[in-house]
Amino acid sequence: MFQFTQLHLAISAKLGWGDMLAEIALPAVDRIVNNFANVSMEMYGMSEAELHLYEVMPKMEANVLFSYLLTSSVEDHYSLKEIHDFINLRGEIENDMRHGIPHQEAIAEWFK
Repeated sequence: MFQFTQLHLAISAKLGWGDMLAEIALPAVDRIVNNFANVSMEMYGMSEAELHLYEVMPKMEANVLFSYLLTSSVEDHYSLKEIHDFINLRGEIENDMRHGIPHQEAIAEWFK
């Protein structure tokens, strides 16, 4: 079962997702946190990754946080253009999420 932590709440607030259903927002926030943690561990190791998770992540810009719905590993080979295109679709994806569509489905609909 998912539950919000202070980090999850901070990310949800930064993304402006307070008006989303929890069962839609929480899995998306959890994916963002997990993807960021995976990338940080790959780049910096476990101890630095934890520091990045709690110190750096809450200070990140909303669009950068949103991009972690897409990026789960250093091995992901999305071009800067693809990441930019994904961020440009944020409004459409979030609109679907606000209408009860899980983030995976919303992303699949808009980001092809």
